[in-house]
Amino acid sequence: MSMLPGMGQRLPSLSAVRQSGNEFYMKQPLEIGMSSVTVLRKRSLRWLSGRRRPMPGRGSLFYWAACMVILLWTILASPGLAASAAAPANPQAEPTMVFTSFPCQGMGVLFERILREAYGELGYSVVIRRVPAERALVMANAGLVDGEAARVPVIELRNPDLIKVPTPLYVNRVAAFTRGKDIDLEAGWDSLRQYRIGCLLGYKYINKQTQGMERVMVPSYEQLFALLRKGRVDIVVAEYLDAMSNILKEDDFQVLQPFLAENPMYHYLNKKNAALVPKVDAVLRRMLADGRMDAILRDVEVSLGCPDLDCPVNH
Repeated sequence: MSMLPGMGQRLPSLSAVRQSGNEFYMKQPLEIGMSSVTVLRKRSLRWLSGRRRPMPGRGSLFYWAACMVILLWTILASPGLAASAAAPANPQAEPTMVFTSFPCQGMGVLFERILREAYGELGYSVVIRRVPAERALVMANAGLVDGEAARVPVIELRNPDLIKVPTPLYVNRVAAFTRGKDIDLEAGWDSLRQYRIGCLLGYKYINKQTQGMERVMVPSYEQLFALLRKGRVDIVVAEYLDAMSNILKEDDFQVLQPFLAENPMYHYLNKKNAALVPKVDAVLRRMLADGRMDAILRDVEVSLGCPDLDCPVNH
């Protein structure tokens, strides 16, 4: 019969908790579950009661005591396991929907507020993961998350596994900002040709529309509006809500009217959540019809210090 190792024998390495006769070998202590502790406790009680084997010697008792200490340390050192052992699962907890979004500030706040309210009515909580724009689409299309917070429909061409929820969350507004210049924008994008323009790198739509014009392209809003403050450009072209979240209170910039472009943005769900599309759309349609979306937008605009331009989410 196999005997437990005594004082003179080498303790097994901390590798699997596997049971073979009376021997236990420990592996990956941070992943040991409560079942292993239960087995160990039962076998210890059997030894102590003498129902299976004679009482082990002092060396074996020392070994078992060491095993118990290590197991207890493992449980206490693992926050997830300790929490699960200490607190029962909450069957009433809301299921969570996780969406990606490109890094945006004003629009990001708006999307999160609308989606939290809409999904909350359906019994879901919402988490938004902000990652670079292309990575966000790859994750959403691959089903690594539940979908994408909001995008313009052009993304559908290369992301066939994303399903559009038909009611738009927001109309993306491309605005021109100036400092002390009265510029007529009635001719649209052509109105900009005689001016020095500042715009963000990576904003494909604006970059395409200003191609061939005299422009300076920078990677951040901070740098973009610094160009306007220093007079290095005459006009900054940017998405209105995101731009407003980066303008300082002391800046004397003007938002020119009309907007250069307005593009609706839609919420997208991965195909694995296709059954939710009509449910989410029904909530969004009601929020749009009763003015709730516009109210959320206006609240976000006020928090950013936006002027009242009387531009609702949807026309």
